[in-house]
Amino acid sequence: MAKAGVPEEMRRSRTKPEIALGEIDRLMAAGVRFGTVLADAGYGLSAAFRQGLSARNLTWAVGIPKHQKVYPHDVALVFPVAGHGRPTAVTACNGTANFVILMSVFKSLGIGFS
Repeated sequence: MAKAGVPEEMRRSRTKPEIALGEIDRLMAAGVRFGTVLADAGYGLSAAFRQGLSARNLTWAVGIPKHQKVYPHDVALVFPVAGHGRPTAVTACNGTANFVILMSVFKSLGIGFS
């Protein structure tokens, strides 16, 4: 890589979301303005990518895999305490609950659907 002239800082291995955030930073430093960042589920799966977009005060919408849970930022998981017998191992939400939670997140962001 040195022989090809690749800068030292570009020689380390980076994930696609890390590269994308670096490109966004480069564009913003060059004065490029944009309204919303859109990304597919490959990027949406990365919490660091989503948090990086929010840290840059960008409006964003990303795809997420169908198995990923979405909760408002102030949600707390409360596991039931069994009165007797074997305690519950996992608390799960059904698809309708996930949809309602997702819609409440959109509503809190001011995104409406008709």
